[in-house]
Amino acid sequence: HQKRVKSILFLFSRFLGLIVLAGLTWLILANKNVRREYYNNGIMKSEATILNGHENGVKTIYYENGMMKSQSDMINDTINGKRIRYFEDGGIEATINFKKGKREGITKRHFENGYIDSDFFYVNDTLDGDSKTYYESGILKYWGKRKNKKRNGLSKWYFANGNLDTETYYENDSIDGDAKYYYQNGNIKEVQ
Repeated sequence: HQKRVKSILFLFSRFLGLIVLAGLTWLILANKNVRREYYNNGIMKSEATILNGHENGVKTIYYENGMMKSQSDMINDTINGKRIRYFEDGGIEATINFKKGKREGITKRHFENGYIDSDFFYVNDTLDGDSKTYYESGILKYWGKRKNKKRNGLSKWYFANGNLDTETYYENDSIDGDAKYYYQNGNIKEVQ
């Protein structure tokens, strides 16, 4: 008799758990919907999940031809997480990280051929860290460090063949010391 009572109580607690779960799911879904906007031609322009009247989740924006233009992680109408922007042909144009609506971490931009155009590091929406730009061939064009947007420390520029072009030290965006210039073959040209 005691085992039967325990079994009935166990089944009843499972049943109550399912009812509570169903109720919570209904509450969430009742306050959640998807907002869609369309171009005049009927193609979807954007799609966003709305929870309690605010954009929460992935927001997607489309080009007029229907191809994806961007996807952004949203929390209460503010981008918080990753935004990926696409070229009209579908290739990735940029990957930008955000924290509470401000750029935070690495931002990478791409050429249409897929090679990286640049990558910059942001802290609280300000350039702060390594900065790199590239030639369309994928070869490094510039490398340097930033602190509060300003160049600080060693900066290097490169020729399209990958050899060093110029080396300069900066302090608060001003040249600090000698600059070294090189020929395309890698031999030193001048120090000033």
